[in-house]
Amino acid sequence: MDQKALLQAAKAQVAMVMDNAIAEINNVEPGEDDVFYVEPIQDPYQKAISYLEKHNILQLFQNLTASIVYTKPDKPLEFMMHEVEKIKKLQNKNKEIKN
Repeated sequence: MDQKALLQAAKAQVAMVMDNAIAEINNVEPGEDDVFYVEPIQDPYQKAISYLEKHNILQLFQNLTASIVYTKPDKPLEFMMHEVEKIKKLQNKNKEIKN
């Protein structure tokens, strides 16, 4: 996600939270001392990074890139697909062993 898209997503999320807060304030009777919880705004960039780290995507791409640079295949896309298939088979095999 580029910087402009991140900024737009953050602005939209802030606007939504503000609209919800204002709507709830307008529904309060005078004299009520209710405290409203407003969810913290999550940074879309940090949310994306957390997802990538959770699923080891960054490590996967680092390994794929290193393999491509080292082997210099004629068809890098096919090479990457083949490598991912090997990883999937290995993961499935490891799951079978654990069960």
